[in-house]
Amino acid sequence: MVDCQISYNSIMNGTPKKNGTDRRTTLSAENVGSVRAVKAFFDHTAKINHMNMTDDGKMLVASSEADSIVLYDCVQGCSSNTVYSKKYGCSLVHFVRGTNNVIHSSVKVDNTIRYLSLNTNQYVRYFQGHEKLVTTIKISPTEEVFLSGAQDNTMRVWDMRVQCAQGMMKTEACPVTAFDPSGRVFVVGTNSSRLDFYDLRTFDVRPFASFEYEPINGNWTDVTFSPDGLSLLVMTNGTELMLLDTFSGKVQHKLSGHHNYNSEPLTATFSPCSNFVFCGGDGGYLTGWQRETGQPVYQKGSSDHTDTINHVVFNPTYLQIATASSQIRLWTPVR
Repeated sequence: MVDCQISYNSIMNGTPKKNGTDRRTTLSAENVGSVRAVKAFFDHTAKINHMNMTDDGKMLVASSEADSIVLYDCVQGCSSNTVYSKKYGCSLVHFVRGTNNVIHSSVKVDNTIRYLSLNTNQYVRYFQGHEKLVTTIKISPTEEVFLSGAQDNTMRVWDMRVQCAQGMMKTEACPVTAFDPSGRVFVVGTNSSRLDFYDLRTFDVRPFASFEYEPINGNWTDVTFSPDGLSLLVMTNGTELMLLDTFSGKVQHKLSGHHNYNSEPLTATFSPCSNFVFCGGDGGYLTGWQRETGQPVYQKGSSDHTDTINHVVFNPTYLQIATASSQIRLWTPVR
C-alpha cells in the first residue's frame, strides 16, 4: 500500500454498513445449489450490453446492440416497456436513483451520456465531455451523482441535475470505477494493475490509498464493492476474478472455474448478503463462489440459454438473479 494518509474507516465515519441480516431474503449454503432458471424473456434481437435494477428490486432495465432499452417488472415477471435509441445507440443503461428514468451511453454519432424518460421516450438532459467511447457508468447509492470513464483516459464526476461535469481526472489508461455503499468513497482502476481510492469530497487532491497488483488471467473490465463494503471484486475478460479486502487492499481470493474462451468482458455480482459471488460464462453457465473460501459452490446452465452469459445482476431485495446474453433469464432457488 502506498499514499495512505487517512483510513477507509475514517471516510466511512461510522456509517452502518448494509448486510444481509435486514433483507427479506438471504441466499445460504443450504439453498444455493437449488438455484435454477425459471423465467426467460426474448424481447431482444441482439446481444444485451448492460443490465441494471432499481434499489427496491422491482424493476430491471436492459440495453442491447439492437439500440433498444427494455424495462422489466421483476415482481410480475414480465416486460413492461420498450424504447429505442436508433440514432445514438445505447449501452451502460442505469436507473436514475429513486425513479424509473435512466441514463445511458451512446455508441453512435458521439460520446454523450443521455438522460432518458422511459415514460415519454424523450431525453431530459445530455452529459457531454468525453471525447471517446464511454466504457463505464456508476451511480452513487446516496446522492444525485454518477461517475463515468471512457477510452479518452478520463474519469468524470457528474451531478444528475447539471449538464457539465463537476470534476475530471486524467488516468493512465481507460479506467474502471465504482462507488462504495456509503457513496462517500470511489475507486478507480487502471492498467489492470492499480487501484486508487478517493474521497468524493476531495478527489481532486490525491487518492487516500493506492494498491498495485500482479497480473491475473485477463484484463480488468469492471470493479464493484460488496453490499457490506468489506470486499472489492475485480472483473476481467479472462478466466479469473479477483476478490480483495477493501481495507487492506490484499487479495483474498482469485475466483476461477468458469469458462470464457472468447475473452468476453463478464460482469459479475455479489449476493445482497455479500457472502456469494456469481458470474456467467460460456455455454449459458452460471457459476457461484463463496466469498469466505473463494471456492465454487454452484455451477449450472439452462437448456435454452446456451450463449455466453455476459452480465449477471443479483436482485437487491428478492431472492432472484438476472442473467443476460441475447436473452434474459431470471433464476431463483427451486424447492
